[in-house]
Amino acid sequence: MGLVRLYGAALFLALLASCTSGRLKPATSRLAPWTTELRDQQPEDASVAVYRRGQAHLIFVGALHENQTDSATFRMIQHAYAGFDINVVITEGYPTSKGPNPPRLMAFAGEEARSGFQESGETVPTIAGAIEEAARVWGGEPDDPDIKSRLLAQGFLPKDLLGYYVLRVVPQWVRERKIEMRETRACGL
Repeated sequence: MGLVRLYGAALFLALLASCTSGRLKPATSRLAPWTTELRDQQPEDASVAVYRRGQAHLIFVGALHENQTDSATFRMIQHAYAGFDINVVITEGYPTSKGPNPPRLMAFAGEEARSGFQESGETVPTIAGAIEEAARVWGGEPDDPDIKSRLLAQGFLPKDLLGYYVLRVVPQWVRERKIEMRETRACGL
């Protein structure tokens, strides 16, 4: 299927089935940093790739952030759980440093959908499925202080970092119907 890379509007789920007995060593040098060029090479829709090493499988769901329970993203998550024995889930949006099964993240499983709308999006079926499978759940994000120090070391200004943190949540607020996005031509938005 080729190399599937993370992209801007993707949810990163790694569902590891049939864990190997040996320790896996991450090859972080093989991860590509996000660029607009890389983004433009990615599929328009949600996608999935299954990798295999011996008896172990890694299921990567490159999901568009979705709130509709009948979306392709929700279906892909359901199919992954139905088709594999899942032992570990790595999900976007939560720091790895919180350890396995952090209570705040696990609480998403109890959120009810209303009229096919799931406020917290694909995180809900991801966590609910992990609980049903008795899988460990890990966040896949670095800690904010680590991000801050790395960006400041690269020459970014603190006010740019603040702008990034504010503006990155706007699409999420629109998806969750917490704010309404009005079409505007001002400032290229």
